[in-house]
Amino acid sequence: MKNLKRHISIALLIMAYCSAFSQKSQDTAKLTAAQQHTLELHKRVLNGSTYIFEGKVTEQKTYLNKKGEQWTCSTFKITKVFKGNLTLGSVKVVNFQSTGSQKVEDGGAQLYKNGTYVIVANAADSSKLNAQMAVTDNAVSLFPRGVIEITSDVYKNSKLFKAAGAEWVGGYRNPGTVYKSVNDFYSFLQENGITVQLQISTAPADSTKH
Repeated sequence: MKNLKRHISIALLIMAYCSAFSQKSQDTAKLTAAQQHTLELHKRVLNGSTYIFEGKVTEQKTYLNKKGEQWTCSTFKITKVFKGNLTLGSVKVVNFQSTGSQKVEDGGAQLYKNGTYVIVANAADSSKLNAQMAVTDNAVSLFPRGVIEITSDVYKNSKLFKAAGAEWVGGYRNPGTVYKSVNDFYSFLQENGITVQLQISTAPADSTKH
């Protein structure tokens, strides 16, 4: 009887493993051709970018670049560095924020003050800048190739209404992806060999130290 119970338990474990493996295969198979193309595009953007960081927009100013085009400079407070030689301080991200009257060169992702984003970027070339740019802790000015918006939990009547999430913002010739959670997006980064290199400490202060 003991041997029978043991064999049954082993059989159940094998069935559970096979079921989980089958479900994962089905989930992968459910990706449409367009979704698979988008996934591969995002992977190429990650691998082809010099800088990846997470931060919050603290200030925004419009300016004219050297070509006389109106662009926006968003100053970020960096909270996480995933890739590139950046410090945990401020950094400039420049992009053309469309009003609908011009083609959006950078993919159309809009950045908003106080918003939290993961920015996948390269250094901006001189044509996108002007001589009066703000001074930040990181001297480099960045031009985004990918913008992932990070949202916080939303509560209504003290109850969780919408859980925090992440969205790779789409736009002109740049498909988007909505992730079920922020951790799902972080997992996508890890699957592509990208992990946190620097991070602002969120540990509570030690009240015994002054």
